[in-house]
Amino acid sequence: MRGLYRITLVATVFSVMALGAGCAPTATDSAPTLATVVPTPTTDLPTTTAPPVSTTSSEPRSGFRFYKVDPGTLEPLPGFEPIHTGDTHGMASPNGRWLVLESWGKGRWLIDTHSFEVAADLRPWGSLTEVRDDGTFYSADWDPVLTIRRFPLGIGDWEEVVRLESEANLWSTPTFIDDHRLAARGFSEGIYVEGGEITVNVIDVSTGVWKQIPVPGAWVPGEPTGIVLDGYEVTTYHDPAVVFTEEKAFVVHGHEDVITEVDLNSGELARHSFAPKTSLVDSLLAWVVPPAAAKGPAPGVRRNAIVSRDGSKLYVSGYHTELVEVNDQIQEKTRPLGVQVIDIESWEVEKTLDLPIGLVHLSPDGSTLLATGAGESVVSDGQRYDGSGVYAITTDSYEVTHFDTRSYDWDTGIDFSADGSYAYLSRGFRIQVIDLERLAIVAETRSTRPLSIWGGAGVVSEWLGQP
Repeated sequence: MRGLYRITLVATVFSVMALGAGCAPTATDSAPTLATVVPTPTTDLPTTTAPPVSTTSSEPRSGFRFYKVDPGTLEPLPGFEPIHTGDTHGMASPNGRWLVLESWGKGRWLIDTHSFEVAADLRPWGSLTEVRDDGTFYSADWDPVLTIRRFPLGIGDWEEVVRLESEANLWSTPTFIDDHRLAARGFSEGIYVEGGEITVNVIDVSTGVWKQIPVPGAWVPGEPTGIVLDGYEVTTYHDPAVVFTEEKAFVVHGHEDVITEVDLNSGELARHSFAPKTSLVDSLLAWVVPPAAAKGPAPGVRRNAIVSRDGSKLYVSGYHTELVEVNDQIQEKTRPLGVQVIDIESWEVEKTLDLPIGLVHLSPDGSTLLATGAGESVVSDGQRYDGSGVYAITTDSYEVTHFDTRSYDWDTGIDFSADGSYAYLSRGFRIQVIDLERLAIVAETRSTRPLSIWGGAGVVSEWLGQP
């Protein structure tokens, strides 16, 4: 089963990266809710910076260089020497004080971002789960059963926190929902055949108790398409979204407009239908990503969901992918399905944003959604916009600002500063800064080599090349 976990995890991660998530179509007679879209504000050209230039010949010529930046301008901060590693895998604490980095062949480092020095150098173990504000971090491993360990700052070695007695079938690494409980989406035996189910899993690291709650009806068996590629028949799967609060899990079904509410304490389930004001598929027929060659195709509906900071709303988005025949070739056609705002008390759709959006991110203060998608041109309120791009949506009035579309697409990286004042858009060789109060791009950094950002830690990395 560990093999199935790894295959499933890779497939799921690939699907999220390649497609985001999707909303199932539901036809009604109501008119669509139109979004008020404003173009990117006309401002002075943003401040443009570049990575620091090495002043020493001893700098490595491969791997990654990490450097400290000003969160509002991305200017490299003076007085901090860059840190070099072999990889960019890492995670920052919520307050941005601590950054854990992986290094090929060298181990795992805990970086104090205030001094920008290595606070702990340790052997790698498991998959990073969380980095806390005091510098303690946790990792999980599945060999042979799920084991959680932590590395407290100043202790010098890993401590085992909990080891499950049986194998946990999880779709991803569990994450903390409070100080002592981890949660993760999982699956029961036979998930890819009739009878398998999505599960909600809660692990108490203080007691070692693992609770697995099946969610009947949230998953349906794959539907054969009749299309054979590379000797295998392609199957349609509808992928639900699972999101957590401290007390609840919300499972947004992929094949129907239903949300199952799971009480994490009692295990009780409540099924809620939500009625879109119009069929998102019908309203977005013009916003179709141009067909692409079907390499490892994943047709179906893929949901994405986020809970508002106050726990009163769900923001549901996603993609719907189909296989089509173009010039005697099987290709994928993907529709981004916009955003639906669902009131968790009434289970009604409070707002439908009919934009070519497939994936949303929520700012730390909950005031702004940043959304990405891809599609053909959009006409809204007399303005014409390229379907690709990044959209900033205020969560109080749902006003939408559309940002530069020349390089942004569904795979644009989005991150935020520790204080929530800035958002970062990264793709390839450029990172741009959005001032979330002004909703304007105010700075950017460019390089001839790929860049990545850890916004909460105020750290940028630059790829120097292969070893």
